[in-house]
Amino acid sequence: MTTLREAFTSKQRPKIAAELVTLIDDTIAGYKGFTGTAIKTTVGAVKKTDPNLINRSVQAVIPEFADAMQPLWDAYTADNTAESFSAYVLQDPDNVADYLLSHADKHTDRINNKALAKLYASLRNRAVPLLKPALGPMAAIVQRYAPQV
Repeated sequence: MTTLREAFTSKQRPKIAAELVTLIDDTIAGYKGFTGTAIKTTVGAVKKTDPNLINRSVQAVIPEFADAMQPLWDAYTADNTAESFSAYVLQDPDNVADYLLSHADKHTDRINNKALAKLYASLRNRAVPLLKPALGPMAAIVQRYAPQV
């Protein structure tokens, strides 16, 4: 059986990265209030300095992203009751978001942009609600490129 890592690091990788970058942009655009303004300002400044940084960063972490998603995907395919992977992860969004963030935490040393590293560190304790709106669309991207079961 093909793993998500194998499927996502194939020729599909640039397409997956492009969809994830669009999801990141769309999610950030929906943030409101002081936190939303801080995130939009920081990400905007980073994009002005290096317009391709987020795309390169997403492409670089796709193997780890696939590894993090694998147990969720395996549970979904074994469960067989949810109508989609999005519906499956949205059954328990707080735990799924926390689980994914715990994987992201392992790679914070790879953030080579000081502004993004500082932003992540300052928002980590409040990150679950920030990630939750992206879970359904993220799971849909995973399902679109996952190996057929």
